[in-house]
Amino acid sequence: MGKFGGMQEAKIGQGGVYFLEGRYTVRVVKVFMLDSRRSGDLFTIEAIILKSTCPQRPVGLKCSWQVKMGQEMALPNIKGFLAACAGADPSNDLEVRAAFTDQDGRDISEETAEMAVSDENPLAGIDLDLVVVTISTKEKKMPFSKHSWAPAKDGAGLPAKA
Repeated sequence: MGKFGGMQEAKIGQGGVYFLEGRYTVRVVKVFMLDSRRSGDLFTIEAIILKSTCPQRPVGLKCSWQVKMGQEMALPNIKGFLAACAGADPSNDLEVRAAFTDQDGRDISEETAEMAVSDENPLAGIDLDLVVVTISTKEKKMPFSKHSWAPAKDGAGLPAKA
């Protein structure tokens, strides 16, 4: 094998521009899992900004949001995003429960997440509202950004379940 053996399996880095504090309306471009050597599995969303209150993140820019799997808030944060994609208000428990229940009353949240990161990319084209705030705590040395997703006020989420 030569110096470039294994090139066919190499994945190109997905370095991204992240959302800064502000209010946005975005269109989902892609949702996928990224295996990072440093951080492990990352649930990743790429979106185009349609509206922005942040001058450093103007309309038309593609930004990313990543959730490090295995962290305490990973699954709740992902579930909030997926609920918003389904047209549910993530702060309304009844709407969230309905978004993740099939016609037989079975919870489908895990299946929904698997579908979201599939090669079919079914969430592409969904418009969402996003509020990003920076939070500092005594427990964490570095501040972090909290992303709150909601169905776009003037857009639509996923089609209703059949």
